[in-house]
Amino acid sequence: MKIKMIGTGAISVKERSACCLIDERILVDCGNGIVKTLLEHNVNTNKIDTLLITHLHGDHFLDIPFLITTYKPLQFVSCFQMERFRRLFAKNMPNFHSVPPTFSSKK
Repeated sequence: MKIKMIGTGAISVKERSACCLIDERILVDCGNGIVKTLLEHNVNTNKIDTLLITHLHGDHFLDIPFLITTYKPLQFVSCFQMERFRRLFAKNMPNFHSVPPTFSSKK
């Protein structure tokens, strides 16, 4: 497994928002400015086929519209807090294919 740190900042700083890329195809979080950062790092965004959003903070999801309207269809995995956004994206953006959040707990 190859993990590339794209950003480790926060929304209130000049540096990058939180984001990492796993095996050049799984993008974990897509905060403000990440699409431009991916391009600056010469990441082939056409290889990204899965987007995982960890939680509902702007520095983890604000660039989603720019990513899903610009590139090929993506598999979207998110937390329950993103459900309204997931449905909105799925309804209005043809390149958006989402996976409803599911969780399991061990007893």
